[in-house]
Amino acid sequence: MQPIVMFAILVAALSAFAWSANRRWQLLAFGSAENRFDRLADRARSVWRYAFAQEKMDYYQPAGFAHKLIFTGFVVLLLRSIMLAGRGFYAPFSLFVLSPATLAGQAYEFAKDIVAILVLVGVSVFFYYRVIRPNKRTTLHFEGLLILIIIAVMMLADMSYDGASRVLASHQEELCGKIMDAHCSAIATITAPLAPEARDPVTWAFFPSPGGSLFAVLYAKLSIPTLIFLAHAGFWTHISLVLIFLNILPHSKHFHVITAIPNVFFRDLKPAGRLHPMVPVNPAPATATTGTATTSETEAATAPSTATYSEALMELVGKASEAEDPIALPVGVGRIHHFSWKAILDFYTCTECGRCSENCPAHRTGKILSPKHLTLALRDHLYSREDEVLALKHGGETAKKTIAPVNLISDVIHPDVLWACTTCRACEEQCPVLISYVDKIVDMRRNLVLVRGEFPTELQKPFNGMETNGNPWNLSRMDRSAWSDGLGVPTIARKKLRAPRRSS
Repeated sequence: MQPIVMFAILVAALSAFAWSANRRWQLLAFGSAENRFDRLADRARSVWRYAFAQEKMDYYQPAGFAHKLIFTGFVVLLLRSIMLAGRGFYAPFSLFVLSPATLAGQAYEFAKDIVAILVLVGVSVFFYYRVIRPNKRTTLHFEGLLILIIIAVMMLADMSYDGASRVLASHQEELCGKIMDAHCSAIATITAPLAPEARDPVTWAFFPSPGGSLFAVLYAKLSIPTLIFLAHAGFWTHISLVLIFLNILPHSKHFHVITAIPNVFFRDLKPAGRLHPMVPVNPAPATATTGTATTSETEAATAPSTATYSEALMELVGKASEAEDPIALPVGVGRIHHFSWKAILDFYTCTECGRCSENCPAHRTGKILSPKHLTLALRDHLYSREDEVLALKHGGETAKKTIAPVNLISDVIHPDVLWACTTCRACEEQCPVLISYVDKIVDMRRNLVLVRGEFPTELQKPFNGMETNGNPWNLSRMDRSAWSDGLGVPTIARKKLRAPRRSS
């Protein structure tokens, strides 16, 4: 199967992919440090639930089921693509244990054909939602259709290759038994991986190759040169489209094919709503805890005091206010490189499905906020400055002087987008790949308030109240519990008085 051609195609395609993937990796590594390697067992369970079982895809049917079919097809047909690449160098190659002459090989061939047919069903569902009944929440551009066409053609090309090979195998003894036909060499190469039963007369068979035998029946009366052409066309089309698809991934929304599993693995496992600290502070000395202490209790026991954290934060804010470029310091997020590497991984992983925006109460009531378009705006801004960011990463202080300071808020994201968010996290509940939206919005709000001193006028009174009396309603410290008078609401102070004293 022309090993020189196969080698050249593989080297060219894989080199191009390595170049693109390396640039994406360099951008990812440019993000600030963040530890996401804790609680490995919980992370592994998340990968199974949300990446492989794809639980959140069940929220939208039948698109969710169609997506599961296509995902299963990718997993099963990965072995087939490896086998075909190997046959480019050695015609009978079948991954050693999956030879069509063995039961394992026949079982895989059957599973491969069934899955390929189901993938075509899944693709047809997405064609329906993109062409016949377009869905407003999804990004409808040609790239999505192109990917669907590539997937469908890959499935058909694979079954076409199998069908033409089977018909050639049924004629091989007749053509090449006694008198060597001019096409015998090509036929021998094409049929080398097939089991002896494939040389029987062509009929449709449910096992082991329902798809391949169906195409064999369709091709039964074609001429030998046409069959050889179809076999070669199916073989090279499958290999070429796999490699083309691989190189499209880093430059499209389908990058989630690669990044979704790690994005789910590195999800935020802290309780929803807990804000991330803006400054690194040394944890408090650990106190003795019981053997049944939860992760949250352990974190609380070792968390720095409020005074320590506030002092470190005010020091950082003071440095920012005195700096020539206040937004350059990472007080919250003001520039694209203030995001953590995990936030950048979120940008890579967005599927542009629009489920987040469709379920966002702010977006549904006409506000300017769209979690989907917020993520895409940040991702596109990152990509547009890829060369600058990589130069900054490798060029040190010299390169920093060449980087144009672009403020995310106002220049990329309108402030009203940030203040429209209610932090309800409906977007995160719906996201099938577990992207975090609220933390990014809160971090950009922090930069607006602490560095630029900009916030809606409605927040002026709550901020004054917290500064003066420690509560947003500006109630006197003596009257903070007055609202509960006569309601019988238990207080912590009363509970402490009633608690029995422990004997020493």
